[in-house]
Amino acid sequence: MRKFVYELISSLGFPKRAQDFLFFTIQDVAHFKSAMKQLEPLITSTADLQKARKEIQDHKASGQQGLKKFIGTNVAFTSPGLKKVRSCSNSECAIH
Repeated sequence: MRKFVYELISSLGFPKRAQDFLFFTIQDVAHFKSAMKQLEPLITSTADLQKARKEIQDHKASGQQGLKKFIGTNVAFTSPGLKKVRSCSNSECAIH
């Protein structure tokens, strides 16, 4: 059972040897939304992650040494943060 849980969790997240976290508090929702729009192209999609996992699998299967490089960006919100972003009306939070 333990092996199954480990494999399930490993298949859901980013393949990684290291990770960094950035925590912040949203002060200005409109500014935050504008900044997120600029970050959007860097956020890793499910398709990006599936492609990276396949490349890693192929790298291992071919017998190549070392790690296959992968850099991903994930964004998550706390419940209060999500409520704050969602509470902003469209006119208040128009993205410029």
